[in-house]
Amino acid sequence: MSLRLGIVFALAGVLFGADGSARAATPDAVTPTKDSRSVCANFDAAPDESFAACTRLITSGQLVEADLARVFAQRAAADVLRRDPTRALADAEEALARQPQSSLAHYARAMVLMRQNQTAQAIDAFSRSLEAAPDSIRALIGRCRAFGLAKDYARGLADCDRAVSLDPLHATPLITRADVRRSSGDRTGAIADYDEALRLEPRNVYSLAARGDIYLTVSDMDRAIADFSAALAIDALRADIYVSRGLAWRAKGDRKRALEDTTAAIRLAPKNFNALNNRCFYLWEFGRPEEALADCNAAMEISTKPARVFANRALVLATLGNVEPALADADEALKRDPDSVTALEARADAHLKQGHADLAIKDLTRIGEINPNNARLWYSRGLAFIAVGDRAHAVDDFTRVLTLEPDHVDARIKRAEAFAKIGEIDKALADFTYVLKLEPENVVARTNRGIVYEARKDIDRAREDYAVALRGHAQRKDEKAAQEFARLKLHQYGD
Repeated sequence: MSLRLGIVFALAGVLFGADGSARAATPDAVTPTKDSRSVCANFDAAPDESFAACTRLITSGQLVEADLARVFAQRAAADVLRRDPTRALADAEEALARQPQSSLAHYARAMVLMRQNQTAQAIDAFSRSLEAAPDSIRALIGRCRAFGLAKDYARGLADCDRAVSLDPLHATPLITRADVRRSSGDRTGAIADYDEALRLEPRNVYSLAARGDIYLTVSDMDRAIADFSAALAIDALRADIYVSRGLAWRAKGDRKRALEDTTAAIRLAPKNFNALNNRCFYLWEFGRPEEALADCNAAMEISTKPARVFANRALVLATLGNVEPALADADEALKRDPDSVTALEARADAHLKQGHADLAIKDLTRIGEINPNNARLWYSRGLAFIAVGDRAHAVDDFTRVLTLEPDHVDARIKRAEAFAKIGEIDKALADFTYVLKLEPENVVARTNRGIVYEARKDIDRAREDYAVALRGHAQRKDEKAAQEFARLKLHQYGD
């Protein structure tokens, strides 16, 4: 599970009585006050208050052994929700020493074991809880999840099915079954369960975000964004959901909103690894490598385990011209993930900057084997082929880019330039003209079309394009070079 898994652990204890049955009444214990007894038993809704009340009861000296066992079990359950595993295990053992068949004590112990990744022991403890109380919904839900963690999906789903049948009017059994179905690869079934959970609880943020994650995985970005947005409308402080929505915006090609959402996540959680690492990449895409490097470095202060953080920093370093560090980061990423497209792309860029176009072509070809629909890959390999003088193969790669993204201006300009170099003047003219329909002020395309017109002996049109290029706004190095060329040509013609 990629998001919010721990929340359902807490949910697994909600809405059920102390013995785990749906809305079961808690038997009276011998206590100093009725209030202390009821507050202690209310660990699902108020674990801190429950812990304090249970402690008062335990230290009162007025409980008989059977009642003391019950209160220790209730405090163990409160300990679980308070994230105090050491005390939870100690209280569960106190309860079981007095009442070995305490379903709630076995349940509390099982929850701690599951969180400690002792899955087999957790399953055994949940099973003992169910031996004592076969209809304990909390134990069924817990064992369902434990079986899911053990990838024993059939037995896990059987437990969840029984929990749903015992309590069809509450969302928690459905959410747990959805999570296990999702882990098993049954996305359709998971979505159906999240749908039903949201029918019962329309403002359930976990279900909205989890369903959104599935839509993100299956590339249904509109539905993913709708679910993430609905979740954030309910709880605007969830950094993880901003990160997920940012991924969906990026997949739709809306880089601006992706950057905005990831920045919002960082404002809420400055140490969120995914937010920092993703923003590093988004800033790199926006041509802001210095800012991107700061985010990548901040992400690395949190974790250096994932390959993608090395891969992203390699991209940034290569862009900045720090070739050796870029190669080191790319190699480190590829040790962790040999199929990291980002790392291969970064290494290819570094090779190109070193003048090793042949090595760049090798890495970029590998990317094409992994992801043939990566337009940026084909564009980069086209540039590498130009660097080695292979314009025919460059044309092929730029054509692949344009098949995927017909309005990719840079690829169309580069293809037109390659066409012109191999004598395909008419095709070059068509590409430059296409670009100028998209961007009439494009100085590079305008100047190059003038060159093509000259090659066709159409001097009047060439001079007209040069004149328009000279009036354009040049910022990049290639734009300034094109404009200077246009100036020289007009001077040559006496204009």
